[in-house]
Amino acid sequence: MPTPQEFASLRMNKHIIEASLMNIQMKYSSLKVIDLFSGCGGLSLGFQKSGLEIVTAFENWKPAINVYQQNFHHPIFDYDLSQVNNN
Repeated sequence: MPTPQEFASLRMNKHIIEASLMNIQMKYSSLKVIDLFSGCGGLSLGFQKSGLEIVTAFENWKPAINVYQQNFHHPIFDYDLSQVNNN
């Protein structure tokens, strides 16, 4: 059984960890992302739940785009990124 001092130390560590997590969330919540090859939006959902702002998405399969548009309100472009030229 932990001693009272060990309990106090655990509580202090918990508060330090919670403060650190809040600091990290605040730091990265202003990041903006673009979802490439977005599919139906699984990665976008993760971005969104992490507090990131999704600017847009790209996909070239119409059924996936239709599902994506039902789940998100930012723009998604029907574009084949494999055709992007390096020049």
